[in-house]
Amino acid sequence: MLSISIAELATMMVILALLGGIIGYVVGTDRAKRAGNPDDLDAMRRELDDYRQGVSAHFQETAELMQQMTGNYRTLYTHMARGADALCDMPDGDPRLAALQRESRALAGVTAVETGASRSA
Repeated sequence: MLSISIAELATMMVILALLGGIIGYVVGTDRAKRAGNPDDLDAMRRELDDYRQGVSAHFQETAELMQQMTGNYRTLYTHMARGADALCDMPDGDPRLAALQRESRALAGVTAVETGASRSA
């Protein structure tokens, strides 16, 4: 069995009370500082707004780059299809050639429509 004298028990209670008071003071003042400083809150809001604007600008640029890449891919595909049509020795009735010609004409039409729409904007 553990035997603790009254003096030891009283000392431990005083030490624990002081420790609790110190911890409570530190936690309480920290919360008061965070809740009571409107300048910090305004700074955090500005930082959040800046972050949101950065994200928005990033995705806007990403969309524009994807649009450019899609146009470049269409141009390359059309070029390759026309080259295959002009340079490859395929019989006129070859279904692969007919499919390439259809896709090439369709892509050329879409590219022309997008080019006209982007110029008018």
